[in-house]
Amino acid sequence: MGIAVSHGFIKESEIIHAGENVKRSTASASFSSRGFGSEFINLTALWGLNKKEDHKGEHGVLVEGSYSQRKWPPYFRYEWVQKSVEELQLDETVHGHDVLFPVNAFTAGFNYDLFNIGKTKIAAGTQFTFYNPDKRLSELYGQNPLAAQVYLRIYPGLMGNKNGSLFIPE
Repeated sequence: MGIAVSHGFIKESEIIHAGENVKRSTASASFSSRGFGSEFINLTALWGLNKKEDHKGEHGVLVEGSYSQRKWPPYFRYEWVQKSVEELQLDETVHGHDVLFPVNAFTAGFNYDLFNIGKTKIAAGTQFTFYNPDKRLSELYGQNPLAAQVYLRIYPGLMGNKNGSLFIPE
């Protein structure tokens, strides 16, 4: 299990906003467990906050997990983010200056391990995402936009010694 917490100050984070600084806070927790044989469970939860002076803080949350067993590991992801009028390129005179729009995304998918080349694994997969944006955005994006992807994934292998510890060769 791993836990991380951070807070930082980013000076002039974007060229188009010269002089604008960002305070960024993050927290995350990850859990990985090996089951029997080739079973693996991975779970991660993340939270982040970007805060600019004279603006509301923009939060984001992600929770994801996967369960690997044999060649068909399924996975899921839930994301919740707050998007500003500026980031969505909306008219401030219509929506307001400091308005945030929550967007939810639910993703589910799976991979299929095709073959290995040495310690590198090649897999193909597909995923489907269901979006649930703020109702005020329905006119622009629709009620519940959907997305689908088909992909090829390459997992580079790590080298290990006889007792399973990882090492980096010189």
